[in-house]
Order: sequence, then structure tokens, then C-alpha cells
Amino acid sequence: MGGILQKAITALALVALLAGCSVESATLGELEPSLEVDSEVSGVVDEQQNEPSRTIYEIGCDRLASGELTNMHLETYRPIVEDICQEFTLNEELVEVILSPNVNREAADFYLKNNVFGLSYWDRYLENGLPVTKIVLMMEDEQEWWRNQLDGLLVIEPEWFGPTDGGGHCYAAVAEAFCPKAYFGYEGSTAGDFNVLTTMLGSSLDWDAFRKVVPIHESTHQFHVASGLGHWRYWFVEGQATYFELAASVLIEDLGVGSWRDELANQSPGRDNPRFTATTREEVAEYMRVCDGGGQCDGFRYFGASLAHELLVKTFGMDAYFEWNLALASDLPDFDWNGMPESVRNEGAAGFARLFEEHFGIELAKWEQSDYADYLLENYN
Repeated sequence: MGGILQKAITALALVALLAGCSVESATLGELEPSLEVDSEVSGVVDEQQNEPSRTIYEIGCDRLASGELTNMHLETYRPIVEDICQEFTLNEELVEVILSPNVNREAADFYLKNNVFGLSYWDRYLENGLPVTKIVLMMEDEQEWWRNQLDGLLVIEPEWFGPTDGGGHCYAAVAEAFCPKAYFGYEGSTAGDFNVLTTMLGSSLDWDAFRKVVPIHESTHQFHVASGLGHWRYWFVEGQATYFELAASVLIEDLGVGSWRDELANQSPGRDNPRFTATTREEVAEYMRVCDGGGQCDGFRYFGASLAHELLVKTFGMDAYFEWNLALASDLPDFDWNGMPESVRNEGAAGFARLFEEHFGIELAKWEQSDYADYLLENYN
């Protein structure tokens, strides 16, 4: 397996870079590593220097295999962590990279490795694999360069980063910015059968724990889009992405926090309006109804929803969990993230409930109001 950013850059690309050419486009393996380590990547990059061909996740898998991996929540996520690590191989062909001349190469290396890791995991669960993602990376003062690159990749007008979330959950193009924004071929947004991920890596970017795991979360949405899955249930999409993010985080020895699960558990209730104050199953059901009906439950729909997937795997195992996922992808209508007729939405929701009962042997509503409600009362407060 070739290491990301470890192969020598081709002579032509090197000449272009030294000459100040405005664009550098290559496959992942053809990019040149920077000569200096970015201190903002904390101790993670230091460890990568010792094992340059291994990602932080692969190093974690090595420790899992040897029994040296320690994390207070390892047992919570062991089923999916073991699934991640089983015969894991990075598929660098899933991405093509376009770097601005000025973006920090070490930051780009770190970000790209995280993306390829997540995409490689989900790619194994699709018969035809994930489509290629073209990744465009630049800094906060390179709007003109950014627009020129996207001109040949998108067929819609992209929105620059900030001041609205249309630019990718980033409200200002500043030196501290970390701003990913994806455009999908299935939506007709790109100029071909590929996706585009454009990300601003600010010149003073601080790699906090959240930014280290964002690519893992977002790669799950690539799986959702490619397989036609979507918001058939309130807790499904963001819950699954957060569950995978939390599981992968236990493989990282130096994440920057003691436990990413505990960090989210502490932060999440404060992001909810209304707050989760349920003490009974009935109050949990009412809370979920409010959130599903438009409540600003921004913590609950991520961490609280991840607990549904955590409980399903804990109760029924990974094999049954993924058999159910693939059945959803096969049997339900493709979820249209741009909107769909009410009849299609009702058909998908009914099919989701039917397949839940077929695979797990319990009615969906009954499970939500009993097992899942109890698990929320125990873990979300």
C-alpha cells in the first residue's frame, strides 16, 4: 500500500509549483509532503513520521490487534472498531486532489488521510463502490483560485465560505477557518459522475478534536448518498454518522480530549432547544416528537441519535445491523435530499419500519418507546 503524500511528485508538477503555477492537480499518491511538520496537528503527525505509511487509524488498529489499544469506551464501540480494522486497506483511488499553491501540505496530508480512511471503510459496503471524490483544498484568501477550479467541476454556482451555512458550516473565511463543503453528482451539482469536496484549511488552523473527526463523520454521508439512504427516521442519518465518528475516535491515541464520546455527551444537551429533561419513557417519546417536528435539537440529533445505532449493534450485532442497512438501501426508494413527493416519503417511512421489524423482530415504534427510550434515559442527560 502506497503512503498518502509519500511518493515523489512528478517533475512536471514540481516545475509548475516552483514557477508559482496557480493549480496543482494530482492523484493522492503523487503529492509532495511538506518539509516541516505543522505543530498544530499536535502529536498525531509526530507519530505518523515514525510510521509514514500508516494512518492514525491503522496505527490504532495495530494496537487493537496487539491488545495495546486503551480507551475508556473501547468496549462500547468494539464491534464496529473490530469491523473497521478487519483486513482494512486504504483505497487511495477514491479521491483525486487539487491543492492550491499555498495551502499547508502537512495540514492537507492530515485531512486527506482522514477522508480516505472513512471513504475506504464505507466503500466496502457498496457493490459498485463509492464514486470518486475530487477534493479541492485552499486557504482563506484564495477565493479567485477556488472559483477557477470549481468552474470545471460544478454545474451550479458555488457559495463562498460565509456568512451563511450555504458555504459549508463556516461563517467567515478567516485564518482560523476549517470549512468543508460537499457537492454530489447525484444531485446534478457536478459536471460528471463524481462528487466534489472543497475545504478551506485556514493558515492558522487549530486541529482540535472536532476537526480531526469531521472527515470520518462526513464520509458516512457519502455512503448515505451513494446507497440512497436518508432521513426516513429522525435518528438514522446523523446518528449513524456520529456513531461511526465516535467509534473511529477510540482508535486515535492523541485526539486532544480524554474521550470524544464524553465530550459530545457533555456538550450536546446544551445545544438543544428544548432541553432534554425526560425522566420517563412517555416523556422521551414526546421529546422525540417535538424534535422530529422542527425543534432545534442540535445535540440530540447527533449524539442522542448515535445511541440508537449503538444500541442496535450492542443488541443484535454488526452482521444483523449491516444486513438491515443494505436491505434499506436495496428495498426503499432513493431518498431525495432536495425534496420528494409526500407519497414517496410515506412509502419510504413505512418501508423503514417494516424492514426494522423483519430484521430485528420488534416493531419500530415499540423499540423506540421501550429499549431506545430506556437507553436515552440512561445515557443522554
